[in-house]
Amino acid sequence: MNRKSNIEGAKPLINEESRVHLLFILFFLSAGLVHVLAKLSIFVLRSNNLIFGIYTCAILLWVSHTDKKILQPAVRRYFRAIAILLIILSAARTLRYELFPDETTIGRYIWYSYYFFFIANAILLFLSVLYIGKAEDEKVDKRWNLIYIPAAVLVLLMMTNDVHQLAFLFPEGISKYPSVPVKYGILYFITLGFLMLITMSVITITFFRAVKSKRRDIWIPFIVVMFWGLYAFLYVIDIEPFYWVRAAYKAPEFNCIITIAFTESLLATHLLPSNHGYDKFWDMSSLKIGMQDDCDNFIKTSEENRELSPELIKKAQEKPIYLDSDSVLHAAKISGGRSFWINDIRELRKLHLYASEMGDVMQEENELIRAETQMIEDMLRIEQQSKIYDEIRGKLDDKLQKLSLILNNIPEKQA
Repeated sequence: MNRKSNIEGAKPLINEESRVHLLFILFFLSAGLVHVLAKLSIFVLRSNNLIFGIYTCAILLWVSHTDKKILQPAVRRYFRAIAILLIILSAARTLRYELFPDETTIGRYIWYSYYFFFIANAILLFLSVLYIGKAEDEKVDKRWNLIYIPAAVLVLLMMTNDVHQLAFLFPEGISKYPSVPVKYGILYFITLGFLMLITMSVITITFFRAVKSKRRDIWIPFIVVMFWGLYAFLYVIDIEPFYWVRAAYKAPEFNCIITIAFTESLLATHLLPSNHGYDKFWDMSSLKIGMQDDCDNFIKTSEENRELSPELIKKAQEKPIYLDSDSVLHAAKISGGRSFWINDIRELRKLHLYASEMGDVMQEENELIRAETQMIEDMLRIEQQSKIYDEIRGKLDDKLQKLSLILNNIPEKQA
């Protein structure tokens, strides 16, 4: 088998990212089509169960896809929590339509619980966008967690609506529902206002941090937000052309679609740090690096990399291997396989040679400096000795002259 074809392989027409996005679109279109066919009584199977399965597959695909891309651990935890809540919300919707209709107490409480999921997902998304523009290991202020307090109060009040009827008012009593429509109370509008405030905060934070980081593709998340706003507006006014859209995508399901689309847009534009697009960086890089899986298959390698045997790469995990005088092979264990890279040590050898030559030059200079220092010390010592000699001579000259005069003037008799 040709190793080169095994290493590089033929590039697919559609990359993994695009395939995942196409699967998302297929899932969502399929779910909408099932709803419409069920509405027209064409679909004979239990449509709600099938729709639950479709959305569950889409959510699991999304969370597994994002889990591999997101670099920040906190954001990964938030997205996992969002995925769990979306699946439970989809299950609750299915139970409501299949087993517990609105006139039952359980069905009514399932309806109330929708707002728990709406609020929880909005808060988790808000806490996620706080990480926009932050480094992988950077934290956000823990005081933001105080947002859970008003959220918990609102959820508690919504779930106890049967007691106070501040969110949904039953004009002729609960027993007459759903034959007699409910009226919306002050708590309902407060909850909507809270959700709107969180949503606007998410939009504002996303916009300003995208502008601050000078992203040119910041329009992508806002297209998703525009679709959400359009759906919410048409949902409220409930015009005739919107009937089939509303039939195809119920509010809980559309919430799921928008959440997935918005988070994907944040990752696609790198507003949230991710490893998306690293393959382009890899292809452009001049580094001689590569990866293998646990079965010794080459997953990725630079074009400039040479052909290497799996056995040689495994040995390089234990200690670096010199391929020649200019190249050293390194390898390290990673999740699911190993990475390897080749260091070109030609420049290092040149630096080493230069350092060695500089060492010789510096040694010669040090010898000259030591000789010069010794000479200066000797000169200073001689100069000091000369000064002492001159000083002694200066003091003895007068005495010697006097002694000479005395000796010269001694009478001959005395002499």
